[in-house]
Amino acid sequence: MLDALIALCTTETGLLTLSLTADILIAVAYFSIPLSMLWVFRNRRYDLPYPMLWIAFVLFIFACGMTHLAHAMTAYTGNPLLEFRAALQLGTALISIITAVALTIVLPQINLLPSPAQQRAELQRAVEEATREKDALLLEINHRVGNQLAKMGAMVRRELRDADAGALPGLLRIQDLLDELGEEHHRLASRDYGSGHPAKRFVIASRGKGALALDASKPADTANSQQS
Repeated sequence: MLDALIALCTTETGLLTLSLTADILIAVAYFSIPLSMLWVFRNRRYDLPYPMLWIAFVLFIFACGMTHLAHAMTAYTGNPLLEFRAALQLGTALISIITAVALTIVLPQINLLPSPAQQRAELQRAVEEATREKDALLLEINHRVGNQLAKMGAMVRRELRDADAGALPGLLRIQDLLDELGEEHHRLASRDYGSGHPAKRFVIASRGKGALALDASKPADTANSQQS
């Protein structure tokens, strides 16, 4: 085994075999890389920045693979293939220069692109801001619903004081409905904001007492409701 390895590395035939094998393996690698890049480009072409630079790298890597394939063909056939190799190397040189110049031009812009960590931080800030705005809107809606329920409860109480016997059953049903709405509003506020959140104190249903009243934390709203 050792003698065969020494012969492979020291004889002309062995060195030719090593060179041929290396060129073929390099060519296979150079062909597989642009194929993978083209697959990504095909599926993400609208998301990839600088698509022309991406294509330039694909052509550059493919051309490099072709030069190694030409070397392997020369080693295998013994034919120097001078015209073919000259044209191939000239094309590879042009593609290499174009890719290098394009990368030099685009590189300052690439440096300005946010890193994945910066993008995650920006996304987190946007999510937190949207969450704060949503919570503020829900609080405002919850507050307004509570105020309207309290005003309607005050109106029903006022009507109950002056109602005759015929209107009393209907007003009592309205009162019960408002009590149920107030309790449901209170339950949802407690569920969504927790027992310690001020939203739960917007409305307290006084079921069985014929009234809906705002919590003491909103005295001004209560006074306005009673006056209306």
